[in-house]
Amino acid sequence: IFYEEAYANAPGDSVARRVSKNAKLTCTAYGGEHGGVFTFTKANFDKLTLVSGSEPPETSVELSPGESRRWEATYAPFTHSVSEGDIHADVHFSENLSGDVYAQSAQMTVVELELEPWAAIEGCPNRHVVGVRENVYCRARPDIGVWSETGGGELDDWSGPYYKCPIVSDGSILSYSAGSSSYVVNLTIVEPIAIVAASVEAYDFGIGTNYAGGAGMRIELYVMPTNVSFTGIAMEEVPSMSGVHEGYFANSCFQPIWYHTTAMRAGRWANIKPGNYWDADDATMGDELPRILPNGNPTYNLGEGSWSNGQLVWHINWGWAQKDPDDGAVPDKEMSVQHNQAFTFTAEGTLAVSKFQNTVSRGTNNVIRLNGVVQSAEQLKTWTYQEEPNEPDE
Repeated sequence: IFYEEAYANAPGDSVARRVSKNAKLTCTAYGGEHGGVFTFTKANFDKLTLVSGSEPPETSVELSPGESRRWEATYAPFTHSVSEGDIHADVHFSENLSGDVYAQSAQMTVVELELEPWAAIEGCPNRHVVGVRENVYCRARPDIGVWSETGGGELDDWSGPYYKCPIVSDGSILSYSAGSSSYVVNLTIVEPIAIVAASVEAYDFGIGTNYAGGAGMRIELYVMPTNVSFTGIAMEEVPSMSGVHEGYFANSCFQPIWYHTTAMRAGRWANIKPGNYWDADDATMGDELPRILPNGNPTYNLGEGSWSNGQLVWHINWGWAQKDPDDGAVPDKEMSVQHNQAFTFTAEGTLAVSKFQNTVSRGTNNVIRLNGVVQSAEQLKTWTYQEEPNEPDE
């Protein structure tokens, strides 16, 4: 019998133990021509729990000539065996008069399987839901078999054995075999499903009044779900040539920033840190934005040209790969959830930058608002990395 001990996949989420199958013990005795004495003995049955049926008697039973008796009992594991075959059942029948002795015995091993992820998650240290490329200790008590896997994961005997989950969740199977019996471990591998913003601060670009631009914020990002660990992977914002550029931003002078490319700081890998913290994302439009002359040329002369309404939107996907990817690495897979980073401009010279349900704005009155709330000087972060004019920075 194989079983997995009870575990929790999230705080407060208790999962009952999972058993490969129950064991059935059947004893039959026949008195024969002369009758006799039936005796049943057992060892280590305290490692089992009676599920149904009736156990053979604890004391010897007299059988009359021709008399038949039968006992059937079904057991589930209570705890693991100490060694192979340590659970014994023995039956004897001693025939009267002739003195013939008939005997039969059976033995069984109960193996407990345990998975222990390297990364402890508060509230569920023994969990069977794990993240891609998460490392998991594999334990069997007693260890009388062999672990195996299919589907892209890796097994290693170092300090274990331990199992390194595959980079994607598709088709991964972890199993344990002992003799002719095998058991598939109840392991669920989870991929990143979303990026969330835990905190956000606005930037002060130090641009004077009567200028437009200089809106930005710094967002602390985490990878969901947080009941698994993604510290075995790195993530990036995947470069994309899709987006929206209309109104003010449709002017060809802004063409270099129309798309979310490596030039716009996409494609930069960052290893996932403990707690599934990914990175601090700078969503900004640095420096002033020019007015546009009637001929379409930009100008920084405040007495010429004008601003107009417009929007620039980047469509951003997230992809992941093995931790510490080489330069030029491509994602093994991308998340299905897409987020946009939007730059919205008005004819009055107000710029707003939006990402992850947060928006920072700045007008020519030099008032900076974060999610609609005016920011004091003490609340603002100082921007220290200046981009070229008109170049937004993530």
